[in-house]
Amino acid sequence: MDEKAQARKVAELKRRRILLLVKILASLIIATNLGFLIYYLAKHPFHIRIGGRSRLLAPEPGELDFGQAEGGMPISRKITIRNRTRREVDIQYIDFTNGSFHLESNCNNVVLGSREELELTVIYEPYLGGTSTGEMQVRLRGQSTPDLTVPVRGEALLPRLELSPPSLAFGEVETRAGARLPLTLRNIGTSPLQVTGIAVRGQGFGLAKPFAGVTINPEGALSVEVLFVPARLGENAGELRITSSDPNNPALTIGLSGSYGIAAKKERDKAQALALLNEAKAELNNAYAYLSFRSTNKSLMRDRHQIGKNILDRAWPKYEHANRVLRGLDPALEDKTFSIDDQGALQRH
Repeated sequence: MDEKAQARKVAELKRRRILLLVKILASLIIATNLGFLIYYLAKHPFHIRIGGRSRLLAPEPGELDFGQAEGGMPISRKITIRNRTRREVDIQYIDFTNGSFHLESNCNNVVLGSREELELTVIYEPYLGGTSTGEMQVRLRGQSTPDLTVPVRGEALLPRLELSPPSLAFGEVETRAGARLPLTLRNIGTSPLQVTGIAVRGQGFGLAKPFAGVTINPEGALSVEVLFVPARLGENAGELRITSSDPNNPALTIGLSGSYGIAAKKERDKAQALALLNEAKAELNNAYAYLSFRSTNKSLMRDRHQIGKNILDRAWPKYEHANRVLRGLDPALEDKTFSIDDQGALQRH
């Protein structure tokens, strides 16, 4: 073997040794970094959730179903919130999307340590009958959306009283025999309604029959008759108060109104005022004739004027009173045949 061939062989051997050394060093670097990565992940775990960011909190149970609340009585359920991470989590506040649910005690600005758990008591306290649904939302400080949402549900068996009509207006009653109007009590809730009493206040108002306590089933109704027997002329007002087991309206009050003889009284007032007006006008015409008398006989003219003034003094208050009454009933009824000028003289138009 010549010298050139020997030199090439030595160079190739060196190159292979260098490549082997590089491969060994690269393997050692990769293995070392992978070890550091595995150690870091073991100390700082993370969770992958398809379609969004990883939740830091986990609930147990995953939803709260309170079942049925008899008579609207509060029901409580326990739920545990766990910090899934190895770092502290700052809970800013916990809220509910439905007002029938709330926490037993305030849980705002709470810091959960690594893997720490928080036990909460949730209260279902319905104020309306029927099914209530919503979410418990847990929001962390610095987050724009809740980190955790827990479905909540409950069904309230509550009575609910509805009155129809909402008020009773008897209008004009022409006779002292009075009038009657029906009032319907309806249970639009989901449990039996106990109606314990009906009280009526106001002169002339009352019930057609004495009322005793009664139970109205859901979707059931009861009709009672309310009386108005006028106690006096003019407008009359009162109220009807119903006490029941409706937790939202245990004492419900409606207004009562009615009038007696107003139309007839107006007609009588009108007729009396027109009669007085005609009487006064006749006297004023007579007074005007005396006051307008002219003669060269000064003594006779003075006597006639005095007679006219005496008649005017009697007739003018009647005329004014009659017009005042008629103006109050209908301004178009006012008579404008006569007036008194600034000098106190009677004018006929």
